[in-house]
Amino acid sequence: MNYVEGMSMSVFQSLRFFLRKRPPIAGVPDIETQTGMPISAEDALLVEKYRFANKHMSDAYALAVSLQHQRRFEEAASAFELAADLAQPIYGTESPQFLEITDGRVRLLLLKGEKSAALAMASDAQKSRKSCFGAESTEYAEGLDALALAYKSMGQIDVAEDLQRQAVALFDAIPGRQDWHGRAIGNLVGTLIQKGATREALPLLVRALQTKECILGPMHPSLAHTLSNIAVLAATAEAYYLAEPIAERAHAILQASFGPSHPDTIKAKDLLSQIKNDVRQKAATRSLEDNVRSMEKDFLSTRQSI
Repeated sequence: MNYVEGMSMSVFQSLRFFLRKRPPIAGVPDIETQTGMPISAEDALLVEKYRFANKHMSDAYALAVSLQHQRRFEEAASAFELAADLAQPIYGTESPQFLEITDGRVRLLLLKGEKSAALAMASDAQKSRKSCFGAESTEYAEGLDALALAYKSMGQIDVAEDLQRQAVALFDAIPGRQDWHGRAIGNLVGTLIQKGATREALPLLVRALQTKECILGPMHPSLAHTLSNIAVLAATAEAYYLAEPIAERAHAILQASFGPSHPDTIKAKDLLSQIKNDVRQKAATRSLEDNVRSMEKDFLSTRQSI
């Protein structure tokens, strides 16, 4: 019996919306203040246990994500495992909270190169989502996005693209999860770029950037990846006047977030250097072309006068 099941029915009823609608990750609001319902000393103790476990679950999850960004994968795996162990007795293994932790573990497995394990975990989680929440829920859409990344890592690009399009369509139809919506659009864009469908990718990238910036603020690391993708597309189209400042912003965000030695920061710096080099080469080529045209003009002028 988990903590929630141990409470009296009246307190359980007051907590149901936390279980069904995803509580804020920072913690659980005060039960009595929210509901106006007095609770017994026994129930109060259970609520405190709930709060304690929930807080440590949130802390463990945040730590796992931070360690993952630092590429400290083994430590991140331990933190994710702790978060899952704490979430299970509070919410159960088929709750949005537990499944969100599972998605984090899937991404970690992919970063570690454990592709088959990631695909198996994502597939099992998606079956739970469909069973509990239905195939038209935000929870199901979140799972589609994680599952697509697993298939993409296995080289099944078309399958990944189809799942990502389904995820974006669901988020379009169900408002209220702009953070995941922006992530889903960004992941679809990455697949489209990989397939060479840049014309479709660019407007989606701009849309993903607007969504992310609205929710996460102007300096969140997630924005940097979207900005880098926009810079790559602009550079491919030789629109360097757009590509260079966008790449500079991406690099600045990552350097402020992770420092200069982080792999993502180094990658962004390399992209910026490549774009600047392309700008110089383009300028040199244009100057050479201008000189050639000028010489041709002088030659023709001299020839006519002979």
